[in-house]
Amino acid sequence: MFVKILYFAVFVGLGIAILRYRKVVFEWTGQWYWAEKHIWRGGTILVITLIGVGMIFFWVAYPLWAFENFGKRQGWGTFESAYDQPESPSLNGESNSETR
Repeated sequence: MFVKILYFAVFVGLGIAILRYRKVVFEWTGQWYWAEKHIWRGGTILVITLIGVGMIFFWVAYPLWAFENFGKRQGWGTFESAYDQPESPSLNGESNSETR
């Protein structure tokens, strides 16, 4: 738990610093060609801002266990297919793996 709080403090502080000093970060990194081309003029500043906001969002949610069950199937909303079920013995004694 202490490590999560430490990560929270460090990375949220870094995200806030990126937001506060985004012009300085822009001067340090320069223009990003793909951001200027695909977003619009000034796209690099927007991407730097989104990185800062994303860092704050992720590192606020992480200590609150928002991602503990991420990717695990649980609850009534899961959809199971026939391949997820264990094999049942066939009536004539043959293996079902041959019929799949």
